[in-house]
Amino acid sequence: MVHVNIGVSGENIRSVSVSGHACSGEYGQDLVCAGVSSIMTGALNALDILFPDQCRLVMSGNRMEAAAASGNKQLQAVLRAIEIQLETMAEQFPDNINVIRKEV
Repeated sequence: MVHVNIGVSGENIRSVSVSGHACSGEYGQDLVCAGVSSIMTGALNALDILFPDQCRLVMSGNRMEAAAASGNKQLQAVLRAIEIQLETMAEQFPDNINVIRKEV
């Protein structure tokens, strides 16, 4: 299962962390994993370009994470878009993706 953890502080998203494997298809042909990977890879690239000094980005093995160092409204809008995309995937594939939002 893909585990998505959204860390929030009040109304601000502080982190988006994704790990695990969807196990919805054969290795290398798992469309759910491909979708989640595409969302996160594009998101990390966008955050790196748009907010280079406001995020800590991690891509290691089967773990991807974006941690926000500020509550910048534009940055928060991008993080919210990432959250919505991952929640949409979880609604479509509840046996393969779990999204948890919690106060940090």
